[in-house]
Amino acid sequence: MSTDTPIASGPSYSLPAKGLACGLVLLVAVTAWRAWPQLGAPELVYQRLALGAGVLWLLIGLCAILRSHTAVHPTCIVQRGLWRRCVAYSDITHVKLVHWPWLSWLVAPRLVVKLRGGGTATFFARDVDLLQRVARATY
Repeated sequence: MSTDTPIASGPSYSLPAKGLACGLVLLVAVTAWRAWPQLGAPELVYQRLALGAGVLWLLIGLCAILRSHTAVHPTCIVQRGLWRRCVAYSDITHVKLVHWPWLSWLVAPRLVVKLRGGGTATFFARDVDLLQRVARATY
């Protein structure tokens, strides 16, 4: 499958959604920072590990949101975030576009595709036209 030249591409999430995600993760990180000294007792070592792991997991999720990018190629759709996901149009059996225009500033439009073999994949894009191109290309 050729993924060299995209027909169209763009970020997966809007700037307000990215800003809200950053703000929420910052709020959780500050709260965890303030709670950290209270977990200094030796018997609370597992709670301290769980708190650190939770904040790390949130930071990884935030990185995925901030760097996520969707591209439409002539033969496939590609989304990269934490990892790269590529689905060929020939593997898609059903397409469903989920889009709420009044909430698109916060909730990214998404394309849910059913794949041959029974799996599903979800692709996000800030621009709904990008996903509509994929929907048209698969039919």
